[in-house]
Amino acid sequence: MATRKLTPEEMTSLRESIKDCDINLDGESQDWLLVFADLCEKELRETCIAMFGDVSGVSQRSVIDLAQYARYKAGAMDAREIWSIQEAIRLERKCEHIYNMLPEKARW
Repeated sequence: MATRKLTPEEMTSLRESIKDCDINLDGESQDWLLVFADLCEKELRETCIAMFGDVSGVSQRSVIDLAQYARYKAGAMDAREIWSIQEAIRLERKCEHIYNMLPEKARW
C-alpha cells in the first residue's frame, strides 16, 4: 500500500485533531490513517500528552491501540479495493475489538 505524504496543512489538521482528541478513525483516508499511526508510534509521549494530558500506562496503551486500529482500518480499506473481502472483514473485526477496549475518551 503506497502512502502519499500529507501536506503541511493536513499535518497541522492531524495534530489539531489529536490535541483536541477529536478523531474518528472510521472517517479518514488510508493516507491519513497511516500517517496518524506513524505519528502515534514515533511521538508516543507527545501524543499521550496531547490527547490525554498525561503519559500514564492507560494513555500509552490507548495511543498504541489507536495506532494499531488505524493500520488495520487502512489495511481493510486496501483489501476492499482489491476485492479481498474476507481479509477486509478479518481486519475490521480486529478494529471492532480494539475499539471496544478503548477508554471512553479515546472513542468517537
